[in-house]
Formats: sequence, structure tokens, C-alpha cells
Amino acid sequence: MSKSIGRYNSNSGIPPEYRYENDYRNIPQKYLKNNIPQGRKMIKWAPFATMPQQFEELKKLVEKQNRVPRPSLSEDQVVELNSKLLMYMNRPEECVIHVFNEGYIQSLKGIIKEVNAEHETLMFAVKDYLTIKNISLVDIISIK
Repeated sequence: MSKSIGRYNSNSGIPPEYRYENDYRNIPQKYLKNNIPQGRKMIKWAPFATMPQQFEELKKLVEKQNRVPRPSLSEDQVVELNSKLLMYMNRPEECVIHVFNEGYIQSLKGIIKEVNAEHETLMFAVKDYLTIKNISLVDIISIK
């Protein structure tokens, strides 16, 4: 007469070292019953991304929260910025410019090529020195 004991078949010839084991994960699969439910495997829980429209709106909301207002510079800061600008124009040396761009502050590393006073722009060669960006002088926050 075959009798089933818990997860194990009593007539399966289970070795004695596994006979009194309480944790089925420590017993090789071949000694366990075949009809043990496996569960849902690796389904990940995504709490906010239940609908694509909702996910897009949440992404926009997070981006909006990361934005910062345009910093206002005092007269002293503007004077210091102008002196650093002249210094880096006269000797082509690598510098880091912090620029306000659409709600974010970006750091650009490169060389100042030219300042166009008429259009109030700065020609800046980015760190690979092949890409030249035109930066508005109003958007520059600091130069280091």
C-alpha cells in the first residue's frame, strides 16, 4: 500500500539523509512529488506603470519637479563672470561653464573661442574641440 507523506512519496526510495528534511529546497527535485505547484515565477510588480498614459504623465511630473528656476546673478557675480570671460578669451585654456538651459543647469567643458557682443552669444568648443556651441551670455551662470 502506497502512502503519501507531505511532499514526498513514501515508495519513491528517498535516501535517509533527506527523509526528515523540513525544507523542500534542500531536497533534490527528483525526490519530490511532480504535482507541486510552481507559483507565478518572476512576475515583477510595477506600482505606477499600470497604464501607458499614466506612466507618461508620471514621467512628465518627475521631470517637472527636477527643474530649477533661473538663478539671478548679483552685480558682483556679473563683474566676476565678465573678468573670467575676458581671461579665458585671451588665453585659450580649458574651462567649465555652467549654463542654464530650459530649467536645468548644465556643465560644459571646453575652450572659449569667441564672444559676439552684437548677438550676445559665446562660441564654445566642447571638450572634443570639434563641436562648437553658441551659448547665450544671459544663460551663463558661472565659469571655472
